Amino acid sequence: MDPSLKRPDTPTKDNLRKHYISVRKNLKQGFIQDASTSIAERLFTLPQFTISEVIHCYVSIPENNEVVTDFIINKCFEMDKIVVIPKVEHNGLLTHHQIESLQYLEPNGWGVREPVFAKECPVSQIDLVIVPMVAGDRHRNRLGYGKGYYDRFLGSTKICKIGLLFDCQLHSEPLPVEIFDIKLDQLITEKEVIL
Repeated sequence: MDPSLKRPDTPTKDNLRKHYISVRKNLKQGFIQDASTSIAERLFTLPQFTISEVIHCYVSIPENNEVVTDFIINKCFEMDKIVVIPKVEHNGLLTHHQIESLQYLEPNGWGVREPVFAKECPVSQIDLVIVPMVAGDRHRNRLGYGKGYYDRFLGSTKICKIGLLFDCQLHSEPLPVEIFDIKLDQLITEKEVIL
C-alpha cells in the first residue's frame, strides 16, 4: 500500500488534508467521471437545487481530481439558472462573478479557472453555494484546502451550502473543527446525500 494512502495516526487537519488529497490523487479518471455524474444527478433531484435561481459553483480543477462541476454548470445554463463562480482576490477574499459560459475562463496561479471579464454578483442574490472539499464527515463538517476562502465567505451568509465529495473522502469519525469552520447543510457523494 502506498504510505500516503494510510490514514494518519494523528488526525490533525494538516495530516488529514494530506491523506485525503493523496487518496483523491490516486483515483482513476473513469471513476472520477462516473462518480461526478452520479453526484450531479443526485444534486439535480434536490429541492434546494430545483428552486434556486442563482447558483454559486466552484469550477473543478482537473489536476486535483476534484468532483467535476462542468456538467453541473452546463446543466444550470440549460435550465436558465444564473451561474456564479468564485474568484480569489489578492486580499484572500472571494468575489463572485456571473458567467454565461465556461469558455472564457483562465487558470490563476493555483490552476483554478477564473473569469477574466465577468460581472460581479452580490452575495445577497445567491440562492445556493456548491462547495469544493478535501474531506467531510457525517456531521457535515468540511475540510478544505486550508486557506479559509470558503469559511470566510460562508461565515458571512446564511445561503444553503452543499459540499461535493467522493465517498472515499468521507471521514468515518468527526473531523477536527475550529470555531471559524463552517458546517455545510448537505454533502453529496456518488452513493448518498448526507443531511
